Amino acid sequence: IGAGRAAAHFSRYLELSRIPYKTWSRKNSLESVEHALRDCETILLLISDDAIVGFLDDHPSLRARRLVHFSGARSFEGVIGLHPLASFSARLFSLEEYQNVPFVYEAGGVRFCEVFPLLPNPSREIPLASKARYHALCVLAGNFSSLLWEKYFKEMALLGIEPDLASGYLRNIFENIKNHPLDSLTGPLPRNDQTTLRNNLAALDGDPYQSVYSSFVRAFYETH
Repeated sequence: IGAGRAAAHFSRYLELSRIPYKTWSRKNSLESVEHALRDCETILLLISDDAIVGFLDDHPSLRARRLVHFSGARSFEGVIGLHPLASFSARLFSLEEYQNVPFVYEAGGVRFCEVFPLLPNPSREIPLASKARYHALCVLAGNFSSLLWEKYFKEMALLGIEPDLASGYLRNIFENIKNHPLDSLTGPLPRNDQTTLRNNLAALDGDPYQSVYSSFVRAFYETH
């Protein structure tokens, strides 16, 4: 159920795995969800977190099925939580990429392999009390870094450095993180180059990202 990226990606995964499935969304389906999915034992609620409770209230008969959601931050009574530890872009993945996506579930909950026994994805459990922090870490690392790279590419282009050239730096950073995930940091922070840090902050005067820069500097010195 749903018409967003998660629904598109998981539909593609099931298609590549040759597992039959049906889709339904308010935007694209003329018949009722109860009728469209009448033969489905497992139903994936791949809609926004805020819409799940209201949707089930509107369609209470669905609670007789095995319900699954992909939210990393929220829990819903009577719905199995399986969060894909991945970023779903507009590009659909290959079968191997989908198979390597880990799924995270609440301690004592249902594992991915129990819901989808024909799919080989690894799964790991985390305490329910840690779920909100787990998702906050995902947003910090994924969403916020995407904003930084978006700013980087936009401003490099203004300086005459086109994306093809600027992306080399991104590849370098990625390889460092991939090969040394706990020791990949380079630049003025690990060198404690205070002059460069002050100059960088001055160069960002009037830019909303100046406070982002100073926050990262402060967080670094408080944790290292």
